[in-house]
Amino acid sequence: LQKRCKHIFFTYYKYVESDIYHTRNQSLPVVDKITIDEVTKEEYKYNETEDKEAYKVKVSWDYTTEEFAKYQKNATLIFVHEENGKLDLVELS
Repeated sequence: LQKRCKHIFFTYYKYVESDIYHTRNQSLPVVDKITIDEVTKEEYKYNETEDKEAYKVKVSWDYTTEEFAKYQKNATLIFVHEENGKLDLVELS
C-alpha cells in the first residue's frame, strides 16, 4: 500500500521543476475552488489491501486562470481504512 501511494505522489511531482534556488520559470496552476461531488462507500481490494467500507470520493475543481483550462478538472479518489483508524489515499483516477 505504501509503495502504491508513493508511486502516485512521485508520478505527479516528477513534472514540477525544482524551485530550491528560486529560479523556476515553470508556471503552475492555482486551484480556485474544490467541490466534493459525491461520497460513497464500497468494497476495495488490491493485492493484500482490503476494505469493505472504503470511501470513493468524486471531486472537481476550477483553476484561477484560463491558462490551465485544458488541465484535469475532476477525479475519483479511493480511501481505505488503516489498522490505526486513519484513512489512506490508495487510488486517484
